[in-house]
Amino acid sequence: MNQYRFLKDKRILIIDSDYQNKVVLRSFIEDEGCLVMDAISLTEAVGRGDREGYDLLIISQEHFELMHYMGLAPEILVAGKVQGKNVPVILSGDMNVIPFGKASEKMGGYPILYQPYRKSVLLELIGAALSTESEVQMVQETVLGIYQEHCCKQSYDLRLLVAEDNYVNQQYFTKLLSNRVRNLLIVGDGKAAVDAYFKNPFDLIIMDCQMPIMDGYEAASKIREMETEARHSTIVALSGNATKNDVERCKKAGMDDYLVKPVNLKEIERLLKHVAYDFSEL
Repeated sequence: MNQYRFLKDKRILIIDSDYQNKVVLRSFIEDEGCLVMDAISLTEAVGRGDREGYDLLIISQEHFELMHYMGLAPEILVAGKVQGKNVPVILSGDMNVIPFGKASEKMGGYPILYQPYRKSVLLELIGAALSTESEVQMVQETVLGIYQEHCCKQSYDLRLLVAEDNYVNQQYFTKLLSNRVRNLLIVGDGKAAVDAYFKNPFDLIIMDCQMPIMDGYEAASKIREMETEARHSTIVALSGNATKNDVERCKKAGMDDYLVKPVNLKEIERLLKHVAYDFSEL
């Protein structure tokens, strides 16, 4: 069952002057039944928004920085905002361009889709931005049904911390793990994960790599600095990317393992068993 089926017929505007970027993003979104429009300039974007309206805006680094320089917020492009409709914004760009990240913070910390673009990450961002409470419940029920069908119901004497800023994914992990471990805590950013670990060390930490305030790499490094020799917490990276450089970056940050979104349920079961077995041997 397609967990993103509620995206069908949603109207999305892409503002990007790079033709190849628009082709890639358009192909990802149209596969889910979305209606995609695009613009190469802010002027064209405003014109299209006034005429047609849309449910979500994806704006490139180049145009976002231009708007930031002009002191404008992306929402002014969204005709629906004027009509009282809360239209979300997703930024797209190169994660190696530092000013982009700083500008994002100044403009309210919009979610960012980094290059190279990954379909799973894009759909996750769009799904979180457009999903209603009933649609989130639909995703939860779908996930839980798959889980009950394929995974056993064994519980583990583990303290588990999940650091994940995506609301849909937070609900997913809650449904999936709340009855499987002794203690489960879910936080929305890397700093909150470090603070939680400082108060009470965990046996297993599932750490999203891209989060606001503090990303997963920095959070993992800080946790390793606080760790004592008495006990080692297993930190597992969670990311939409699976390149060799991504894996190496996780290792340098002190992470032990790596999960690629969307999460495979059998991989979660493997992790729980592995960590539980390791601690039973101590």
